[in-house]
Amino acid sequence: MPRETDPVTTTERFVRSASSAGESAPGDYLILDLRSGRYYGVGEVGGFIWERLDGERDLAAIARAISARFEVDPERAAEDLIEFVTWLREIGLAVRAEDS
Repeated sequence: MPRETDPVTTTERFVRSASSAGESAPGDYLILDLRSGRYYGVGEVGGFIWERLDGERDLAAIARAISARFEVDPERAAEDLIEFVTWLREIGLAVRAEDS
């Protein structure tokens, strides 16, 4: 089982933290950390990812969806996705599905 400090990989599934909420806003997507009251503007792609962090899909499937929706190279989509999910994990807004 991966440790929380292990690097994020595309074979893993992640889920949004129970202490968070997300909502589309004009020209942006906002994620609220309910613990701190802090909002994070993550843009359209960030919102697309956020809505798919349901614990059912692995990151490889989400990367393919990003690539298709935003017409970006699949490898670049996967790299950016890993970076984004790593950041969400570090600030406590996403956890590995196995850890939830």
